[in-house]
Amino acid sequence: MEILHFKATFKAAIQLVIILLFSAHTQADPIRSKDSNTVTPATTKQNTKPAIVTREIKVPYQPLKSDILDIRVEEIAPTDTTAIKKRALIHVDYKISVLISNPKDFLLQRPTDKTKLILFADGFPLEGMNSDYFLSLSRQQMNDTTKLWPDKMWIPFIFKRDSTNREAWNSIFHLAHWNKSQISFKLSIGWSGMFPITSIDDNKVNTDVTLVFYNSQVFWSLIICYFLFILLFVYLCHSTGLIRDPDLNNKGPYSLAQTQLAFWTVLIIGGFIYLIILTGLTDSLNDSILLLLGISGGTTGIASFIDYYKKQQNNKTAPTATLKKHRTFLLDILSDGINVSVQRTQTAMWNLVLGLYFIWYVITNKSMPAFSNTLLLVAGVSSVLYLGSKGPENPIVPDSNRKDETETKS
Repeated sequence: MEILHFKATFKAAIQLVIILLFSAHTQADPIRSKDSNTVTPATTKQNTKPAIVTREIKVPYQPLKSDILDIRVEEIAPTDTTAIKKRALIHVDYKISVLISNPKDFLLQRPTDKTKLILFADGFPLEGMNSDYFLSLSRQQMNDTTKLWPDKMWIPFIFKRDSTNREAWNSIFHLAHWNKSQISFKLSIGWSGMFPITSIDDNKVNTDVTLVFYNSQVFWSLIICYFLFILLFVYLCHSTGLIRDPDLNNKGPYSLAQTQLAFWTVLIIGGFIYLIILTGLTDSLNDSILLLLGISGGTTGIASFIDYYKKQQNNKTAPTATLKKHRTFLLDILSDGINVSVQRTQTAMWNLVLGLYFIWYVITNKSMPAFSNTLLLVAGVSSVLYLGSKGPENPIVPDSNRKDETETKS
């Protein structure tokens, strides 16, 4: 019995030791999670859940796309019959209203608060034709969440024409034919320096407009009057001493210098009339045109003085002598009285080239050309060479000697 009691006591002691060892091992080793391979330290205290830290991520606002929904034209001083016309003919000083979608998003695309909202014609920016509709709104005011914005908005423009938007009209005139009073193009709007916005659907929204920039009847009437003026001018040049050297019978030879002055006078007057009809602006003349006209006038004055001085010398030495006889128009302006002069020829050719360029530029660009300093210098040098050769030309030959030479040649 004692042996049995001893075995039971020993067995219980062994079990107690095993339990104590297992308990110590459990407190020292970490507990491995059943669902994952991560381990957490084992503690005898109550387990607490770790705090979850949430971080707010601000996504930048993406503006919605703005589109042109409609265009309407309105006269500033409308008549009693038609005040507003959709897609009608546009005239100068008309009010154009453009309906766009998502105006706030369109305004958020503005690069700076001072960027201007302008019109576009077939993608060409019309600088100067801008709207001050959003000029008083800053980006800080746009971010005001208390202000409600509509889904669409009408933006007004004034289709004006003055010296502030000359470049805009030059872009429009590039699209026009020289004798057409109307220009058709697609109208759009956008921020200066950026691409314009387009219509939501070209099949539903028609952005094609037609601009009438002058009265065709007035244009052709003035063109006819200008050509009649040219015919009258040519008649006066032929029948009078308008471009001839001084002569009692108005039959003196034609003067190259006076012809040059008359040539540029007629061209500049014609260009001015043409541009004032098309653009309505009276400041189409520029400094280079005035300098070119001054070169022609100065050449005429100096050439007249040289002829007067030589005539006075001729009266003293040979009263019956003559400087130059009239033959034909071309021979009069290109020859020195005996032979064709290279100085006169290059002066005439250079003025003819510049004159043809002037006509082409005015018709194509609807503005006066701004001649560079180099071209003006070449024109001045050409005139100086002509005046320099005018002194030794036209030798004084008495009429008797001239008749003898003519009889000998015959």
